[in-house]
Amino acid sequence: MPELPTVEAIPITPRPDPTPTPTPKPLTPADGLEFYKTLTEEEKKFLAVVAGESLSADVNEQKAVASSIINRIVVHEWSNKSLTEILEQGYDAYEKNLYNDAMDYMESGIWEDSINREKFDQLVAEGHPIYMGEDSTDYANGAVFFADQRYFFHGDVETEDGGFINKRAVVIFDSVGYIYKELDIYG
Repeated sequence: MPELPTVEAIPITPRPDPTPTPTPKPLTPADGLEFYKTLTEEEKKFLAVVAGESLSADVNEQKAVASSIINRIVVHEWSNKSLTEILEQGYDAYEKNLYNDAMDYMESGIWEDSINREKFDQLVAEGHPIYMGEDSTDYANGAVFFADQRYFFHGDVETEDGGFINKRAVVIFDSVGYIYKELDIYG
């Protein structure tokens, strides 16, 4: 048998591990227009209705409005409707001033009123997880209506000591009855 020729060994240099591709961070409302451009039309309508119904309210009341919208999906009266139909047919704020401002802002990134713009961004940070089911807390306690009514006696309510304070009454209606809660705005 013939002898095989001797082959000189060639050193093999190991390949470096490939540079891992960074996982993109999910967008949040803090990313502004870039985030809003990723939303579906239904998500935008949901957030705009919540804004139209409660932008001037505190964050807990805004969450209650968002939850009451979600609660309507399972209530018999609305169960045969899509969320978009519920938003379009069941809310006074639909296609009104604040709703339109919010929709325009989500399309353009421009809202001249900086206070409302900041409130809306905060509302989205709290309300979008409710829409997505990431926050499943029912802030409306099963309610399908959420009404914020202000009662004024010449703009204020007189206190027992002769002073005046603003009062806000929050009325939450549900299929059984309602819960009435009065909150002091100014002490």
